[in-house]
Amino acid sequence: MGDFDERKADLAGDDDEKLACEVLSVIVAHEIPPQEALPIGALRQWFGLNRSRDFRVGIAFCRDMGWIDTHQQSSVVLTTAGLSVASSFLVSGRGA
Repeated sequence: MGDFDERKADLAGDDDEKLACEVLSVIVAHEIPPQEALPIGALRQWFGLNRSRDFRVGIAFCRDMGWIDTHQQSSVVLTTAGLSVASSFLVSGRGA
């Protein structure tokens, strides 16, 4: 039973990371340079109303990893670490 629970947690983590990569892909697609703010509404609009949970999970994961900073919950800023991660997965073809 314990192995199943651990595997389930691993799968949830993988999904969270995929959503975070999707968030980074959208930020990069907007061509916002690092340290410049992107209105959070632009990201939310891309995800759409029916994916608000995905949006929140992706943003939270990115913030927790230090890939983005949020400012007064109205904008996001791609950090240097976030740019590095985004560049690596876009080059490898894992981007959204």
